[in-house]
Amino acid sequence: MRILEYKNLPELVGKTIAFTHIAQFAENVTIATEDGCVVVITQDVDEDFGEAKQTRVLFEPHARRYIENHKFLRSELGKLGIFNIEVYKKEQEELERKRREKLRIKKEKDERELFEKLKAKYETKE
Repeated sequence: MRILEYKNLPELVGKTIAFTHIAQFAENVTIATEDGCVVVITQDVDEDFGEAKQTRVLFEPHARRYIENHKFLRSELGKLGIFNIEVYKKEQEELERKRREKLRIKKEKDERELFEKLKAKYETKE
């Protein structure tokens, strides 16, 4: 599954839509293409008049979270082979593991640099 953001919307031109979710009381509109692209669109509503003020495309992390939290969307996109929650979770775990590894390496490097600075500072005073 590839989630399209605003800057990538021209990629939708010419693609076949496989699924839409435009429920009457839904927070967002979800559009999925046959090749696995998904767009989640939201409308900010003017509470005084009940009219849509602004339509915007959700950024990828927000769209993923929206899909994750809606069982109906997950199951329908799963039936079409567009979204698999198990594969998604494994990908997210791998990304988190890589992120933590990068942070660990950076922290070790920073600590080593600080140690060398302090070592140089206090060894020259003696």
